[in-house]
Order: sequence, then structure tokens, then C-alpha cells
Amino acid sequence: MKVLWAVLVTTLLAGCRAEGEPEVQEQTNWQIGQTRQPWELALGRFWDYLHWVQTLSDQVQEELLSSQVTQELA
Repeated sequence: MKVLWAVLVTTLLAGCRAEGEPEVQEQTNWQIGQTRQPWELALGRFWDYLHWVQTLSDQVQEELLSSQVTQELA
């Protein structure tokens, strides 16, 4: 059990130190040429952050499920 916790902590720490995905600014036709309000920018950054967290959690889950310890326990 200690080994599993060590793997989990190591994975989380490695994920915290990982480089983030470059932000891609997608603009629809109605956004081109218009200035965006600060709350719209903050909301966009929030959704980008949620997408990044989801991607990171998927990667951690895949690493944990494919680890040798998990395979031996199953």
C-alpha cells in the first residue's frame, strides 16, 4: 500500500512540474474585431484550466492503471 501511495504522490508531483499545454485562442466570427470584457477573458481562462485539469487527470489515471503494482494487485 505504501508503494501505491508513493506512486500516486510521485505522479502528482511530476504532473505539477509538467509543462502546460500552449493556450490556443479560438475566435468565432462574432468575436473577430470586438474587444472582450474582462469577465469573458476570465471565463475563457477558467474553462481552459478545467480542460487542462481533465487532461492531466486522464493521464494520471492511465499511468496508475498501467503501472506494475496495479497489474499485480488485479
